[in-house]
Amino acid sequence: MAHNTASGFCLFDRGEEVGDKGVITDGKGTVIGGTLIVARWQARWDIASEYICQVEARINGVLYTGRTRGHNCIWHGKIKKEKSNA
Repeated sequence: MAHNTASGFCLFDRGEEVGDKGVITDGKGTVIGGTLIVARWQARWDIASEYICQVEARINGVLYTGRTRGHNCIWHGKIKKEKSNA
């Protein structure tokens, strides 16, 4: 049974653009899943980061979706229902 939520640190391969892939790590730096940036927008209200990224992460075979401020920043996600092929 999967947890309803997950969190970790995002590490992206190329940058922080839509379509960029990377990994998500736990607090000890161990890779726990893969990531994909699915959306990105300017965060005018946030002085700590210019952008917010919507990131999907697959952890232990479960797809989660959540937000992060970018590379090497904390990510929090919740389970995302996957589309069926039927």
